[in-house]
Amino acid sequence: MSKNVTIYIPEEIAEKMDNYPEVNWSEVCRRAVTDYMTTRSLDDLGQIAEKLKAEGKEEHNKGQLFFLEVAKQMTLSDYESWYPEINKEIIVGKITPQGDMFSVIEPYRDAAQLEAIKGMRYQLEEFCKSKGIETPTYMSDAFCKGAIRSFMSLFRRATPRN
Repeated sequence: MSKNVTIYIPEEIAEKMDNYPEVNWSEVCRRAVTDYMTTRSLDDLGQIAEKLKAEGKEEHNKGQLFFLEVAKQMTLSDYESWYPEINKEIIVGKITPQGDMFSVIEPYRDAAQLEAIKGMRYQLEEFCKSKGIETPTYMSDAFCKGAIRSFMSLFRRATPRN
């Protein structure tokens, strides 16, 4: 259903409009309203995207902090057993055809990241259950990425490489 809208145009503008009798001024106004609405919805999408990004950062930070608490009860052997399931480079090597890590393409990196997230989620759930640690009811991907970041940082410190 269409809607009629009355707009006020100052006299000096109306006189200038009269110089262009071929222009459909209703269409010009309709386009202006449509363009405004499109721009407005893009602004709304931008705000939504910013909100989601902020929530993702918050979840990431929660994951980092949660893992640091869990890490207090882990041993070096726990780290070593988790490492192959969480290290993306190792996972890429497992899923890349012929294990050719020098020519890895993005889908393999993306798949490796998903596998690392899944591995972290599983390891946290099992470890926490065995130690009686309460786990969050929902561990988002961002949460698990934060936990992975803390894990990798602590693992590097705990296992110096030659």
